[in-house]
Amino acid sequence: MMRHFDPVELLAGLLIIAIGAFFFIGAQEFSMGTVARMGPGYVPRGLGMIGIGLGLVILTGAIRMPGRLPHFSVRAVATILGSIAVFGVLLTHIGLVGATLAASATAMLGNPDAGWRLIAVTSAVLAVLCWVLFVLLLRLPIPAFWWNL
Repeated sequence: MMRHFDPVELLAGLLIIAIGAFFFIGAQEFSMGTVARMGPGYVPRGLGMIGIGLGLVILTGAIRMPGRLPHFSVRAVATILGSIAVFGVLLTHIGLVGATLAASATAMLGNPDAGWRLIAVTSAVLAVLCWVLFVLLLRLPIPAFWWNL
């Protein structure tokens, strides 16, 4: 009997295993410490082990599902990377809310099915949620609006 596998799940599992192994191996230089007195290597080593375990779970699930690689969209990749750049550039100039609005709208331009109403509503909701979470609740020292700069 021939086994089928899903290449997307296979690649995702291998990527997560590689990232987990990177952190686990990189944390070997630091002392582990104890649960009560954690050393600098405790969290990266633990997260590396969790990543490797989750990658193995995804990898074993890939063997059971047939599938094929999805279509690669240059537009989607460009808008996602562009949105990260837009956020980084605008954060110090117009504040968290404006940068989130612009970055969200830029990222959503990668979806050809997204209309201007969906882009506007999603960006506004995301900007308000970021403002409430990061500025009001967590009290991070990030200027929320351009007049707070």
